[in-house]
Amino acid sequence: MDYYEWLSGKIGILVKELEEQLGREFNYDLEVASGAARHSEAMMRHGTCYHAPKEYLGIVRVELINSAFAHYNNDSIELTIKKIAVDFINSPHHASLRRHSSIGCGLAIREIENGIVLFATLRLKG
Repeated sequence: MDYYEWLSGKIGILVKELEEQLGREFNYDLEVASGAARHSEAMMRHGTCYHAPKEYLGIVRVELINSAFAHYNNDSIELTIKKIAVDFINSPHHASLRRHSSIGCGLAIREIENGIVLFATLRLKG
């Protein structure tokens, strides 16, 4: 399994956690998700969360996990993704999550010494 396939498989965890935390369901839009994925990849290349249009919410989370990505440590990655959902909910843009019915998510990951940096973008529509 390659990196993109493996990480794409984790997006459902983020969406489910958002739905559970907010007590509502979202329509998952693949076109919207494509833009979110490109934004996450760009954040990874820049190494930081950078300005994006209002319909994009970007989160960068650093987790010190012993070689998490190298060993595909799913428990650690899934816990980090759940923390990102909480980060989105606690962001200043929380109200945007309640106003939109469709979302798309993008994830990118970078290994660092003794851990990972996970870049997540939530794109809103409708």
